[in-house]
Amino acid sequence: MTAEEVVSGSFRTIAGVVLSLDAQQNEVRINDLDTKKALVVKVSADSSLRKLPPQVAQAIAQRVRGSGENGARAGGDLQPMLESSPSMTLADLKTGDAIVVSSTVGATTERVTAITLLGGVEPILRRPGTQEMSLGSWILDIDNP
Repeated sequence: MTAEEVVSGSFRTIAGVVLSLDAQQNEVRINDLDTKKALVVKVSADSSLRKLPPQVAQAIAQRVRGSGENGARAGGDLQPMLESSPSMTLADLKTGDAIVVSSTVGATTERVTAITLLGGVEPILRRPGTQEMSLGSWILDIDNP
């Protein structure tokens, strides 16, 4: 196995709801669920876009909630589930969809470039028994984007 690229530095995991899409600029504008502020996510040719099948999202949600909200990493046996999820494009997203994005920490907090963008994450983000969504303690492990 030969690495094509090595990425190091500080990483950021962001959960948000799609506000708008700009397919020509390869950008999606989201409302960051943590900060409650608008954020632009740039998608590059190197970005990995995946849509979690409902059963995978449910499995991850159960694992996160089973952690007692003390923290969970989508690693170990979850990483293959993430990697085997079908690819998607920005055109597959629509206003109101929830996404989780991993990115490097950039110079500005209002714009990030996605390393990994996951759709189909509503079951993971939705707090049980409510309509409220939050990233909580879930961290997207990007060791193998």
